[in-house]
Amino acid sequence: MVNNGVVIRALRRDETQHVTEMVLSNLFQEEVNLRKASRLMRKPVGNILVACLLIIFYTMTGSIALSVVFAPLAALLSCWGCLWKMHQGHRQRNQLELQDIFEWYNKTGSRFWVAVDGREIVGTVALNRVNDSRAELTRMCVLPPYRRRGLARRLKFSSELVTSTLRVFQLSSAMENSGVVIRALRRDETQHVTEMVLSSFFQEGASLRNASRLMRKPVGNILVACLLIIFYTMTGSIALSVVLAPLAALLFCQWCLWKVHEEHRQRNQLELQDIFEWYNKTGSRFWVAVDGREMVGTVALHRVNDSRAKFTRMGVIPPYRRRGVARRLVRHVEAFCKSEGVLEIFMTTTEFHLNALSLYRKCGYVLSDVSVTSPVPGVNVSIVELSKKLQ
Repeated sequence: MVNNGVVIRALRRDETQHVTEMVLSNLFQEEVNLRKASRLMRKPVGNILVACLLIIFYTMTGSIALSVVFAPLAALLSCWGCLWKMHQGHRQRNQLELQDIFEWYNKTGSRFWVAVDGREIVGTVALNRVNDSRAELTRMCVLPPYRRRGLARRLKFSSELVTSTLRVFQLSSAMENSGVVIRALRRDETQHVTEMVLSSFFQEGASLRNASRLMRKPVGNILVACLLIIFYTMTGSIALSVVLAPLAALLFCQWCLWKVHEEHRQRNQLELQDIFEWYNKTGSRFWVAVDGREMVGTVALHRVNDSRAKFTRMGVIPPYRRRGVARRLVRHVEAFCKSEGVLEIFMTTTEFHLNALSLYRKCGYVLSDVSVTSPVPGVNVSIVELSKKLQ
């Protein structure tokens, strides 16, 4: 839907109280909700909490059925309470700002804007000047009826216009990456880059977090149930079964992901033997992001035909993530493709590389194909393909 009636302007003194309430309400709704509590509960610490509560409830009630019902509910409420504590901590840290938003953002270089539809305030955004060259974008908030209508993008664009006027060179809360240089791979860096690529793929794909995601699939639930029965038959102890069954299922799921990793290595054996030679052919390239003498990121382009190329080997070391390095690598590859006459770029990754999928979608890549691989019978892992048309 369009939002032509929405006007973005500076905050007025008489609107301070209403905007403060709006910001606090949005903070609470975004930070403290059952969806985020369930996500927190699905982390390894949440699984351990559920297992412990199962044992406690069974000890108290002697009923497996009651324990199975009440343990997840109690864990969910505990996670919700943790999120509420985080929210309260956020409020206390920003107490001075929230006492008078108008005065706080009425200092040199800082601004607070509101989006107004008629007489109703429907959105907010603020710019907090950190120093002469850096500013933080904050207090972004849009009312639910106005979401997914391009209003948040308009608010961000308005703040970017102001930063260019104020000569602010970085608009984010992330660290600077101005010292990072993107250049072609050199022959003497081949071995180090190969190790970096393999390490990044293994850490992203075969981690305990991804194993727990795989375990939450239907096949994982069936596996846990079967293992519960097996361990109870072997030990005769419900407590031991409740603890050991999820752990055994988690290790099995991690082994499945390791199998996917090994299959990937075998399929790409020729490439990984000599990355420099593999990407030193017509139309294909391999770039590295370097900060001083340290290699902080990689990306490659494999030319499939005259009009199509594959985006691959994207990796950024943890200290440089969420600092815009990956996005710079994407833009660098796209600029090269346009200069070479490539009309479409595509990339493939597993469903568990959530950071990569999020990055590519933000850069305009759309889902074009999904295939399934089975490291072991009955366990399916989706291979996702995203693509983007270049003009």
